[in-house]
Amino acid sequence: MSAQVDIWLNHEQPGITFTLMCGRFWAVFGLEGNRVHRLIRLLAYLWALPYTLFGIACGLLLSGRFKVVDGVCEIHSPAIAGVLKRLPVPASAITLGHIVLARDHEMLGLTRAHERVHGRQYERWGIMFVPAYLLASAFLYLHGKDGYRDNPFEKEAYAIDVEDL
Repeated sequence: MSAQVDIWLNHEQPGITFTLMCGRFWAVFGLEGNRVHRLIRLLAYLWALPYTLFGIACGLLLSGRFKVVDGVCEIHSPAIAGVLKRLPVPASAITLGHIVLARDHEMLGLTRAHERVHGRQYERWGIMFVPAYLLASAFLYLHGKDGYRDNPFEKEAYAIDVEDL
C-alpha cells in the first residue's frame, strides 16, 4: 500500500493505520499470513538468531549499509568487501542467519537466490548449521575433494543458481 492510502485510511478510519503498519512489519520479516504461518516463521527466525545477531554485529563493526529484502537483512560496505576477499575461500557474499554480508550492492543482487538457500539452511539447522557446514568441508577435504564446491550445503545453493539460468 502506498503512503497516500495509509494517510487516507488514517483520516477516514482511525485505528486502521496501526493494523496496516503491523501488517507491513510482519511482511518485512516474511511473517505475513495466518497465525500458524507467522508462528512457524517466527520460530525459524529465533532458531537462526545467534548467527543473525553475529551478522548484525559484523555489519555494524564494518560500517555496512543495511537494507531488508524479503525478510533478510542485506549489508554491504568496502570494509566487508575487504574481509570477504581475505577469507580462506574468497567470497562475493556470506550468509549469517538472516543476514547477508556482501562486497557491494551489485553482489547482493547477483548472489540473492544463492544466499537465500543458505538462509533456509540456517532455518533448518539453527546453531548447528556452521558446525555441520565446516565438518562437511573438512570431511571432503580429507578425502581429496573440494571442501567448498563438493559441500552438500553449497551444492544445494548452487543448484538454485543453475535453475535461474
